[in-house]
Amino acid sequence: MATDPGLIALVAPCDTTCGPPTAGNTPQGTDDHQHASGCVIVGAGRDAITVLLPKGHRLDPSLCALVLMDAHLPDRIEALMRLSAHMRTTSMPPDRRITLQQRRRLRHMLQAGDARRAGATYREIATSLFGAVRVAAAPWKTSSLRDTVIALVEDARLMVEGDYRKLLYRRRRCTSPR
Repeated sequence: MATDPGLIALVAPCDTTCGPPTAGNTPQGTDDHQHASGCVIVGAGRDAITVLLPKGHRLDPSLCALVLMDAHLPDRIEALMRLSAHMRTTSMPPDRRITLQQRRRLRHMLQAGDARRAGATYREIATSLFGAVRVAAAPWKTSSLRDTVIALVEDARLMVEGDYRKLLYRRRRCTSPR
């Protein structure tokens, strides 16, 4: 089961020296309704962070974070650093797991996959995504746009079949020997 490394689990401090929660340090946007699971969305839009709060607590600097030390530790630490920055400044640093280029490709992928499922040809999809002028500029059978559209449709199929979970994790360089 894939767990979003961007999810931050907070617990009440076990050390009484931390003191009681401090009033007034709750960042803006965290007074939203807490989901029954204990999750609260901090921030907005694509840079929002999901925080798992203990029952009866609000987001507060006195809470402690639990960080799972697995292969996705760097992602978890980055999410924790983003939350920490938000708590200090109320501005949310961007989520860097998906770049703007990757977002654009994902959008094209979804459009291509939906169009293909609706019966569109690869050429029709290319025309829709890239324009008739670009599609007509090269012979279709050898066009790089044809290859791009075929790859987009195939990647969309893989995403629908469960590959979408990879979106939760940052891409890393391979560290194993060849």
